[in-house]
Amino acid sequence: MSWNFLASYKKSARGAKNRSLAGFGLVELLVSISIITIVMTIIFTRQGAFNTAILLRSQAYDIALTLREAQLSAISAEGEAGEFRNPTGVFFERSNPGVYKVFNDNDNPTDGFQSGEPETLYRLDPRFEISDILVDGASVGVGGSVSVVYERPNFDAVFFEDGSPTPSGQKVEIVVSLKGASPAQTKTVEVTDTGQIAVLNN
Repeated sequence: MSWNFLASYKKSARGAKNRSLAGFGLVELLVSISIITIVMTIIFTRQGAFNTAILLRSQAYDIALTLREAQLSAISAEGEAGEFRNPTGVFFERSNPGVYKVFNDNDNPTDGFQSGEPETLYRLDPRFEISDILVDGASVGVGGSVSVVYERPNFDAVFFEDGSPTPSGQKVEIVVSLKGASPAQTKTVEVTDTGQIAVLNN
């Protein structure tokens, strides 16, 4: 009798052990898949937002770098004879939010960008645009434009709004945004008349 009881106990113990090694049940499998799906969705959503933020910041820094290159080009000399370069500027226009121009201001006196002057066109990534241009905190309007001009020997910037010089002591802000984003995702490039260029954290 005791032998039968012992054999029965060993048999039931082996059965329990085999069941514990059998793996997931259907409910456990469904719960695990649901948890994995939720975690992966959160990761991909955050990754997409992170990538967008990086690209937006990159567009703003591209504009800031272009402004800095125009500044350095304007104050440097070209050739061995020490011939100075013409004033150099960057032109922004609200009616063309996907592009901006670097130009040589060949006129005397300097008057900002004029049609026919040597220019190089720069394009933003198609997912982004220049959504606003502000002079001393005020928007230039839908059809407005701003030229940021540098002239040797100063690092200072001179601003022209719609071809007319602005008063001294001002700053220009170029707002770059992701198209169709709600709420708007933006970065601002700030240029002061003292020659400072910065990308602001919005």
